[in-house]
Amino acid sequence: MKVLHIGKYYPPFHGGMETFLQSLAQAQSTAGQDVGILVHNHLHRTTTITRDRNIRITRIGSLGTLFFTPISPAFRSELKKSISEFRPDIIHLHLPNPSAFWVMTLAEARDIPWIVHWHADVVSSELDWRVKLAYRFYRPMEQALLKRSHNIIATSPPYLQSSEPLSAWKQKCRIIPLGLAQRDISPPVDKPSLWHPEVLRVLAVGRLTYYKGFEYLIRAVAHVENIQVVLVGDGEKRSELQRLIDSHKLVEKVKLVGKQADEQLFQWLATCDSLCLPSVERTEAFGMVLLEAAQAGKPALVTGVKGSGMSWVIRNHETGLVVPPADVPALAGAMEYLARHQTERREMGLRAGKRFDTMFTIEAVEKQVSDLYNDILSTPSA
Repeated sequence: MKVLHIGKYYPPFHGGMETFLQSLAQAQSTAGQDVGILVHNHLHRTTTITRDRNIRITRIGSLGTLFFTPISPAFRSELKKSISEFRPDIIHLHLPNPSAFWVMTLAEARDIPWIVHWHADVVSSELDWRVKLAYRFYRPMEQALLKRSHNIIATSPPYLQSSEPLSAWKQKCRIIPLGLAQRDISPPVDKPSLWHPEVLRVLAVGRLTYYKGFEYLIRAVAHVENIQVVLVGDGEKRSELQRLIDSHKLVEKVKLVGKQADEQLFQWLATCDSLCLPSVERTEAFGMVLLEAAQAGKPALVTGVKGSGMSWVIRNHETGLVVPPADVPALAGAMEYLARHQTERREMGLRAGKRFDTMFTIEAVEKQVSDLYNDILSTPSA
């Protein structure tokens, strides 16, 4: 079977959507499928072709971004070329990604079934007016693509139920969670501790952007004793967050460490007591970092954003804690709870690891995706 994935970016670009795409493509290749990937080049204006194991990756030159969207004038012609040369049996589109809309303009794609992998709605954000404005132009093309697609993969039941863009197409939807490849996330040997001694060690990971809610986490730390928070990531709100840390005199408690290589990130994961993902909008559709924490046997503190998959991935008082979004006292109280209940905290981490092994390995997810492909290709109308 030949599968052509159309994505936004691909590692080494770091993001949940990109990490999942790489994990899925590698698992599909291992399972014997012929996999091609078409994405934007986040580093250069030129188009490059590389290989990841047996996977052909075409990164199309980008001129920059507008409203968080890569601008790649050559995307349509490269997509046309890839379809003509690769001749895929399935086109697997990862949304949100406006460049995926080009598939609707190509005669070469008309007889090939399309799957839309719905990673997140383009939320009409009340926090960022640019997203709200851009969605007015995006939505008609989004709906046309969903109408033409053969099936849609949603990543969790709550997200599917709350997604307004998917509401007209639920009969096409199948729920398949995101997954991760198995990794060795274990404490480093013979290395000095990354943390202060005798504190609750809380790790937060993500792009420093408007919907992540890191400012509420920082404010909550001011009300908790014996705690250290390490925030891994970079983004447009870094300066604002650093000013907040400085103004609350939290430089000993909260540390912004910027982007980290996987090896360093895994060290933070392996040695923390808990992960915290305090997002405040459904733009946080799933939370891939929650799977990384679970794989490391760590509980997670998340916010119960209505319609987000976070509180489906994390079960309250079973694999972590769930608190209301943008609620500083609730975040502070949850961190104090984790500090006081060390045995329960460790047990939640163990249960998180078992839930990962049961539901979120990339092999389990690849099997479900492959079954969907086979269902489509075995249907005469396809």
